[in-house]
Amino acid sequence: MSLIDRLGIYRFIQMISVASFELVLLIIITFMLIHLIRDKKNPNINSIVPPFTKEIIIFFILVFLYNYSDIFLNIFLGVNTKIAGVLVRVYVALYDFIGAMFTIFFLEIIKNQIIIPEKKHILKKVTIGMQFSQLVLIILLIITQFNGFFYTFDKNNNYIREKGFGVWYYITLICFIYIGIIVLCNWNKIDIFFRKVMGFGFVFPILAFLIYYQTDAVDLNNISVIIVALIAFLLYEDNKTKYIIEKTKEIEKAKNQLMLYQIKPHFLYNTLTSMIYYTDKDSQKTKEMLLNFSKYLRKNLYLENYKEVIPFSDELEYTNLYLSLEKVRFEDDLTIEYDIKTDDFYVPVLSVQTMVENAIKHGIRKNENGIGILKIITEKSEQNYIVKIVDNGVGFDTKKIDTLDSTHIGIRNVSERIKKECNGKLIINSAPNKGTEVKIIIPSNYNEVDNN
Repeated sequence: MSLIDRLGIYRFIQMISVASFELVLLIIITFMLIHLIRDKKNPNINSIVPPFTKEIIIFFILVFLYNYSDIFLNIFLGVNTKIAGVLVRVYVALYDFIGAMFTIFFLEIIKNQIIIPEKKHILKKVTIGMQFSQLVLIILLIITQFNGFFYTFDKNNNYIREKGFGVWYYITLICFIYIGIIVLCNWNKIDIFFRKVMGFGFVFPILAFLIYYQTDAVDLNNISVIIVALIAFLLYEDNKTKYIIEKTKEIEKAKNQLMLYQIKPHFLYNTLTSMIYYTDKDSQKTKEMLLNFSKYLRKNLYLENYKEVIPFSDELEYTNLYLSLEKVRFEDDLTIEYDIKTDDFYVPVLSVQTMVENAIKHGIRKNENGIGILKIITEKSEQNYIVKIVDNGVGFDTKKIDTLDSTHIGIRNVSERIKKECNGKLIINSAPNKGTEVKIIIPSNYNEVDNN
């Protein structure tokens, strides 16, 4: 008798469909495992592995084994040979075992994701009890192989339900209803992705289970887990994309904040050294330095309250505190000039201070005599606010800016933040031995509220 004749056209088509899905699922599992192993070896990437990745992989593996056992069960079901008889019993037992593992798996998820975080100790005990009931069913499944408690087979190796089948059915049904109730009662407290997966993971298996109990001629269990697996994969990929984008933004923001707000060691060391130097020589100057340094530190903490942009007047105040400390160190070697025509606008936090620091460190101090002039200028045109930081330092070839290491990194960071946060731009005009002019251009129609 051919396979189609034994199974019927419906079961045969279902088996072919499931087999095709198994190949796709195997590829998905393989790639997910490869990526997970690779990402685990990279500490930077490992920090942005999406939530539920391991759970999804375990779920897919269970689905693969569940469908695998059903496919081979259908191949040998009804074949009147000893080998077929052994294989049918093995695959039926494996099929039911994986079914029990599904139930234990979903109970474990709601325990870890809902019950334990909500500190529901009684429900935790109930959940563990239901998981234990599935272990009891597995033990009964083993015993069934000897006494036929759940099922038996006829002489043609066809599956026959026995009275004990109802025990398996109702215990498992109660577990899934319990899972559904827990999810529904905590619907607004759980992650959207988790909510959707558990919702689909509850509805489809329950429907298939109810239909299967009425007649084993229509078995939609495998189709239901396939549908849930496909939906879970689509939801996971969508959630993964959103999660990685969001996490990457957070990491990038954290890096920017760390770079912006950390007090550079060389500056701290030089400032403290200057204070020590003036302690005996000029106590008044030492007091002024201590006062300005205290204000500088306090202002640094204050700036952390700003997410992206800051009023230029606050940025200028912070820059002035920095310059007052540098002025003590370099005395008459550093001349600072201001031409502030307007300050009623916003700039990215520490953008001006960073450019001023670059001008002193990489421009003026690299002159042969270390002497120079720094100018801070603001003006307003019809369309833009303009901040100019001008120095008569050594200058540089702007075409070679990418080779300037730390200088380039600071300039690039400020440029990117001006563009992103204010829709503005940074323009640098410089040439060797001719000084540097940095222009920060902020559109006058820029609305600070819209960018925060």
